[in-house]
Amino acid sequence: MILNREIPTELSHEADVRWREFCNALNRANLAPFHDADLQAATQRIFAFSDFVVRSCVHAPGMFLHLITSGDLQRSYLSGEYDGRLEKNLQGISENQGLGRSLSG
Repeated sequence: MILNREIPTELSHEADVRWREFCNALNRANLAPFHDADLQAATQRIFAFSDFVVRSCVHAPGMFLHLITSGDLQRSYLSGEYDGRLEKNLQGISENQGLGRSLSG
């Protein structure tokens, strides 16, 4: 277990609980958790403050692992680069279900 030194004491327990939820979701999806202590600590800080991120990661644990391994979370985008990627992914989509499939990868 990572010590949550940078997380206020009041949120430390919640961060640990949410981290275990995420690890359980990885296990259910037959995915291995990452073992980078700095990344785990950063993830726990995010989980402590964002219900949305926790719910998203528990619902689709592979998505978060993909963001980590692809480098998307650690890089800066050039001006307009992300817009271009989004536009390319949305080409030909004319209904909500198609939008959901495209955005969820």
